Amino acid sequence: MPITTTMQGTSNVTGRVLVVEDDAHSRELIQRRLVGLGHEVETSPDGKQAVDLLTEDFDVIVLDLNLPDTDGFALTKSIRETEALKDIPILICTAADDKPSRIEAVRVGANDFIGKPIDQLELQVRVEALTKLRHAQRVAKRRTQALEDSRAFLQATTAALPNAVAIVDRRGAIVAKNDSWRS
Repeated sequence: MPITTTMQGTSNVTGRVLVVEDDAHSRELIQRRLVGLGHEVETSPDGKQAVDLLTEDFDVIVLDLNLPDTDGFALTKSIRETEALKDIPILICTAADDKPSRIEAVRVGANDFIGKPIDQLELQVRVEALTKLRHAQRVAKRRTQALEDSRAFLQATTAALPNAVAIVDRRGAIVAKNDSWRS
């Protein structure tokens, strides 16, 4: 997990961010701020290009609600329905800072919401928190896979043994046994 130090002396976690914003000036401001914090940033002016760019390698998506070819709600929902992308944290970033928009954004799967005009410190803190979340998701996924691999290995090894073998949990309940075991 890359860590950089900001000018204020605080550490922040960095990652790969996709900024989806139709307004060129806003897109550039967000990109400049995040690059200045050490993030790798790609940008898109619309939903179609964003979909073309999106891979599971992104750590955070900063997404405007009002795009020329779709709205951020629909794009968020589409991302959440795509297996490889569904866990990427999404930060909705828009001038529509009303309560119904925030509620709808969370309802369709956004992780966080920030209003425009963008406060640069708030952007930094929110993107950092979502980047940490994404890194934690990846660690949990790797650990879960390692546990599943270990369990499969243990079961295969146990099944191959000629003697009766049973594996019990902490309470003494049998959780696995080979074919030589008789109940």
